[in-house]
Amino acid sequence: VKEVEGKLGDFFNVKKGDVFFTKSFSLGFHSLLSQIKRKPSFLVLEDDYPSISEAIINKGFEIIYIKNDAFVEKNIENAVKKYKPNFIAISIVQWIDGLKIDIDFLKYLKNKYSEISIIADGTQFCGTCKFDFSNSPFDILISSGYKWMLSGYGVAFILVKKNFYLNKYFDCNYNKLKKLIEIGHYDMLSIGSLGFSIDKLKPMIGKIEKKLISFSKFFKNELE
Repeated sequence: VKEVEGKLGDFFNVKKGDVFFTKSFSLGFHSLLSQIKRKPSFLVLEDDYPSISEAIINKGFEIIYIKNDAFVEKNIENAVKKYKPNFIAISIVQWIDGLKIDIDFLKYLKNKYSEISIIADGTQFCGTCKFDFSNSPFDILISSGYKWMLSGYGVAFILVKKNFYLNKYFDCNYNKLKKLIEIGHYDMLSIGSLGFSIDKLKPMIGKIEKKLISFSKFFKNELE
């Protein structure tokens, strides 16, 4: 488990942060929200992965929906200005249509509104390109392993920046969070498969990214 934790940290450049294992994005997100106190507000995209909005609603937190269209980044910025949310919970790549949120835009937003915490669903994203978590706008990234990480069902990972433990709505430290998220026995086969996949993905992630970009351009041109 420690070995694969190290591989994940290296693959995603988790320098000032922690890595945790769980069973799925949904379980990890629910576990995380259980440690968020008071009544914060969350910005969520319309038609984003249902587990995001369902978990927020179940906790009784305020949820603000943003229209998901061709102007999605502008819609997010306008909503941040208007509602001043405490959190943004968003899938980097939308499960329903493959739309990828502009990470540079989220960096700009995070710099402008540093008090907002961004929680990302990376399930449709991780494994598609080289990704630097430490220099990303995300405070937390949660991803299942069965998509582009090629690791099968039963394993997911959570990346947490250390400064998130200071969030005024988050009542948890590393040890408490580890006990909460990594409860029970580990699925050693699934975690082992994730380690195997990282070994295969690491030397070729640049080629994978280029291939996906070329496919996207080809597909877009054919549609046009």
